[in-house]
Amino acid sequence: MNMDEQIYARTAGPDEVAEAARQAKKAKTARTATITKTVLDDGQDHSQAFNNPFAKGGLFDTTDESEHIVDGSIEEMSSVAVGAVITGVVAAVVLCFISATGIFASVCNQSVSVCSTSVLYGTIVTMVVSTIVGLLMLVQRRVYRPALVMLATVVAMWPVVGWMLYVPWYIALVAITLLFTISICVFTWIARLRNVAVALGAVAAIVALVYIATL
Repeated sequence: MNMDEQIYARTAGPDEVAEAARQAKKAKTARTATITKTVLDDGQDHSQAFNNPFAKGGLFDTTDESEHIVDGSIEEMSSVAVGAVITGVVAAVVLCFISATGIFASVCNQSVSVCSTSVLYGTIVTMVVSTIVGLLMLVQRRVYRPALVMLATVVAMWPVVGWMLYVPWYIALVAITLLFTISICVFTWIARLRNVAVALGAVAAIVALVYIATL
């Protein structure tokens, strides 16, 4: 029985049909499970099934409008947290490497403006590497809207990463790991909101607060 598309019940009783709808709803693999009256035309009375709370005009709607957020178990969120920590560690290691080796510091011998550009280069490299690692981690864990999560993280962490190039490596290592972990976990939760406008609004509000705090 393929719940991804349609559930057909030729000889099913009312209780069985209602249970099929509940299972489809629980599976979360399809927005609706279609049971046509034509297929159910087997001489049995299915009126009770079509009068159950899931039935709407011959369609068993498996979408609960009261659910405004995509389901996520504690195990799934724990897995996301582990991936976020790994991403944070990678970002911190890359940043500390750039800071310790001074790979872009040579251009600072020319002028102050060029020196500020070296900070930009270090931030860009750190963000690119962390974004790639973060996306791989989130996609592997089947996180809802992984691109939005990493985009929000990059935008929110941009000014913070630039600051970390000036602090001792051990402080940067702890701070970047912790901040990236928190950021990815928070934005992962927000991205689960079904309403795109609400999700984007929440992301924008948090990013704005971060920038205000770093002024």
